[in-house]
Amino acid sequence: MKLDFCAICGSTNDLHQHHVDPVVYSGRKRGNKKRYSPSKSIGDCATKEIFACLFDRGVISEDEELTVCYYHHNLLHGIMRFQRVEHGNLVKEGIERARKQGKTLGRPKIPPIRRAEVKELRDQNVSFRNISKRTGVSPTAAQRIVNEG
Repeated sequence: MKLDFCAICGSTNDLHQHHVDPVVYSGRKRGNKKRYSPSKSIGDCATKEIFACLFDRGVISEDEELTVCYYHHNLLHGIMRFQRVEHGNLVKEGIERARKQGKTLGRPKIPPIRRAEVKELRDQNVSFRNISKRTGVSPTAAQRIVNEG
């Protein structure tokens, strides 16, 4: 549904369609309820709250597009850039919190016995695919082990 006015300010001049991904930017799928307070000023709302409100009001169409004027189109792109940066910061905080809770992060370590087995099989000219089947180590990991020395 393409509106004939800006969904944010109501302007009818220089309208653009802005694509909005509901999962990435609102943090929810259409059927889920996202709680937000309609009494909050827009400046105090998180980006997820803003998009949740727009979905609930029916301003964002079924093809996930929002009709906005040129000014608000540029503003929304600025919000998206900011949110990507903020998302990176939240990921870093989550990783740090997981480490503090003692969770192991990253690729699992391959035990020395398994590493020796991979090297021995490769010395016998066994293919990396067959090494993978015999040891349970991926072919790429087997190549990495052999190339290490």
